[in-house]
Amino acid sequence: MRLLIDRAGVARFTQISATRHVDDRHYYIARDALAMVVCRNGLKLGQHLVGQVIDARIGWDNGTRGFVLECDEGKRHSKATLYRGVNGKADLTLSEFLARAPRP
Repeated sequence: MRLLIDRAGVARFTQISATRHVDDRHYYIARDALAMVVCRNGLKLGQHLVGQVIDARIGWDNGTRGFVLECDEGKRHSKATLYRGVNGKADLTLSEFLARAPRP
């Protein structure tokens, strides 16, 4: 899936964790939805990605401790994993992804 990173979507996320895997991952959690973004391959969610189309996988996380807010542990979250920038038209915006996510 190709995800367009829009300014309104970025503004709703805050970084919660970073790990040093082979691909240097950064984890972000939405403040107002049960949604998370995992950036891989050195990507970081921020204003520098606004307007870019990113190769992403959309799925679920079961509220894994340490990667979601403590009050939302064990609750199912929508998850977008971002891999790399791509050319072409987006299938979905980050804001649309958030609109589809469960609410706390």
